[in-house]
Amino acid sequence: LNLKQKQEISDRLFKAKKHEEAMKRLAEKRKKDAEKLKKKQLKEAQKKIKALEAEKKAKLKAERKAKAEAEGKTFEEEEEKEEEPEKEEASEEEEVEEEVVDDEEPPQVTLDADEKKATVVKRDAKDLSQQVLASSFASFSLPTEEEGFDDVNYLWSKADKGASFLKNWILEKKLTTRVEDLTPGEWAGKVSRDFTLALSIWQRKLQEYKDKVAKKARDKAAKEMLAKAKAEAEAKKKDEKKAEEEEAKKEEELEAKEEEEEEIEPVDFDKLDIYGVKNVLDIGDESPLFKEFGPLDWALMTLRFELFLLVKAFEKDVKDPDRPGITVDHVPFYYQKYFKKALILKDWGVETSAELVALVNDAVYVTKQGVLQSFIAPELETFAVFVKLTEHSRRQRSLDSDLGKETPYSKINTRFIVGKTGNQSSGNYGQMGGYGKAQDHMQRGGPYAGGYTGWKKPTWGKRW
Repeated sequence: LNLKQKQEISDRLFKAKKHEEAMKRLAEKRKKDAEKLKKKQLKEAQKKIKALEAEKKAKLKAERKAKAEAEGKTFEEEEEKEEEPEKEEASEEEEVEEEVVDDEEPPQVTLDADEKKATVVKRDAKDLSQQVLASSFASFSLPTEEEGFDDVNYLWSKADKGASFLKNWILEKKLTTRVEDLTPGEWAGKVSRDFTLALSIWQRKLQEYKDKVAKKARDKAAKEMLAKAKAEAEAKKKDEKKAEEEEAKKEEELEAKEEEEEEIEPVDFDKLDIYGVKNVLDIGDESPLFKEFGPLDWALMTLRFELFLLVKAFEKDVKDPDRPGITVDHVPFYYQKYFKKALILKDWGVETSAELVALVNDAVYVTKQGVLQSFIAPELETFAVFVKLTEHSRRQRSLDSDLGKETPYSKINTRFIVGKTGNQSSGNYGQMGGYGKAQDHMQRGGPYAGGYTGWKKPTWGKRW
C-alpha cells in the first residue's frame, strides 16, 4: 500500500462522511418545512370555521327579525358579547437558510512502518468471483521467459521472493477455500453402503434379543402361575386323580423344555471390557454389546461414521498433499456433497461445526490449524469400533447424568433424533442391502461383528 493509494482511500471516506452530513441537514430542513406547512394549514382551517359560524348567526338573526316584524312585535336584539380580539401571533420570521459553505479540506495521511514494508495491495473490489477463484487459484503461477516473454522484471522484490509469496498464498487458500467442483468417489459410496448394511444387522439383532428376553419373561411367568395353581390345589386337598395327572404332565413338559434350553451364565455388563469384546453381536451370553442403545446412541454412532467418512473420503477424492483436510467450518458443505442432505447444526443443539465434532471427539477431532481429522484408520475390517465408542460414550453420559452434570447432549433436538434413527440411510450412499444377504455374517460373526484393533485410542480428554 503506497501513500497515494492510502490518500485516495482516505479522500473517499472523507467525501462519504461529508455527503452523509449534507443529507442529514437536508432531512432536518424538510422536517421543519413540513411542520410549518402543517401549522399554516391548521390556522386557515380555523379561520374558515369561524367565518361559517358568523355567517350562520347573522342569517338566524335576520330570520328572527323578519318574523317579529311580520307579527308586529318589536325585535330586541340580543346583546352580543364582544369577542376578544384574537391576539395575532407574531408572524414567524422566515428563516433565512444560510448556505453552508464547506471548504474543509480532506486530511493528509501518512504511512506507518508496517504499511511501508507492504508490497501487495489489498483492494476492496475483486477481480474474480469467489466460485471462479476457488476452482482456479491452485493453478496460478508467475510468468517466465520459457512461456515466450522477452523479459520478466520484478519491480519491488526479487523473483524468488515473489514465487515464495505466491506459493504461501496458494497453500493458505487451499486451507481456507472449499473445493467447489469436488465429486465423491466410489470408495465413499461402497463404505457407506456397507455401514448401512451393518446398521440394519445390528438393529435386527437388537430386536431379536429383546424378543428373546420378552419370551423368557413370559415363560417364567407361566411357570410361576403353574406352581401357584398346584399349591392352591394341594391346599384345598382336591383328590381328583385326573386333574393331578394333567397338572403333573404339564409340569413335566415345562421342566423338560427348560432342560433342553442350555442355561447360559449372564455376563456382568457393567464390568465388561468394551474394547476387549471380539463379537459385538454376542458378548458371551448371546446378548449384543449395543443392547442398551437408545435413539440418541444410534444417531451419535451414525454421526461418528459420517464424520469419519468425510475425513477419509476427502483425502482419497482430492488427492492433494497440500490440502491437509477439511476445514472444520466447511463440514456442512462437504456433508451436503457426500450425503446429499443438509447438516443442520441446531438439530444437534450446537452453533458451530467445532461444537458438533466435540459431541463425538472419541472418533474425530479438530487440529490446531482448524482441520477435521479422525482417530480411525481408513481401511476398516469391521465397523464394530463405532459400536464400542458409542457404548463407552453412553456409559459416560449415564454417569454424568447420575452425578447431575449438565452435558451438551441434553440440548439435542429429540424429534430430530427419532426421525434420524427411523431412517438410518446415509444419503445417496444409503441403498440398504437385503438382510438375508447378511444373515450368514450375523450367525457366524462376520465383518459386522468382530472387534477392530486398528483404532488409535486418544490419549487426551477426561473420559479416557
